[in-house]
Amino acid sequence: YQALLTEGERRLAGVAAPRLDSIAATRAAWEASPGFAALHPNTQRQYQLALDRLTMHTDFGNVRRISAISDDLVHRWMDQLEAARIVSNKGRRPTEGHPTPSMLHTAVASLSSLLTFASRAHEGRPKILSQHPLRGSSLFRRYPIVRRKDEDEHLGALVSLDAVTHLLDVVDSHKYTANSVHLRVLMYLLLYTGARRNEALGLTWRHVNFDAGLLSMGTSKRKKGRRTMPLWPALAAVLAEHHD
Repeated sequence: YQALLTEGERRLAGVAAPRLDSIAATRAAWEASPGFAALHPNTQRQYQLALDRLTMHTDFGNVRRISAISDDLVHRWMDQLEAARIVSNKGRRPTEGHPTPSMLHTAVASLSSLLTFASRAHEGRPKILSQHPLRGSSLFRRYPIVRRKDEDEHLGALVSLDAVTHLLDVVDSHKYTANSVHLRVLMYLLLYTGARRNEALGLTWRHVNFDAGLLSMGTSKRKKGRRTMPLWPALAAVLAEHHD
């Protein structure tokens, strides 16, 4: 009786617990790991969204074991992703189009990070892969990191200096109300610092050093802490006017 009970428990445990080398179990362990938690929240969301896109638009969703992933297989998935039509919800209305270079790079980066996690041991959990299947892969040259300027050039929307000057003229000539005057300051901050919206909105007066001509900007995307940048005269004048 005891032997039968032990065998039944073993079989039930095997049914209830996912395989250690399954993609679902590996991804869940990766997203719960300290390394994933150390990433910027935006990066976490981008990696999760990239894996979801791979699952939705390629044969990645049909693979159950992470040990079955190879360089040739990932190349095939990326070919499928390039040809796919991706729905984006960034604007007011959902738009559909082929993935941008940054989407493609993020797909490779997220999958590579998942495979890196699987090829290392973590807190008593043995490593699943003996080696990283994308080591030395040409995928990283095929889908390099896309800077914002490169993305703008790809989309044909590179902003010229004349366009920025014209935009500042429009900002300065606009008639503001008492409730909207802060929009002028925000536009100057975004244009003169290249900051993200949340970084600019998180600034307080203690981050502005008029005497030293420095501005302490908030947490960047890839680093924790703050970074210091020059306080340009035109920006300093607008900030001083608003401060007074």
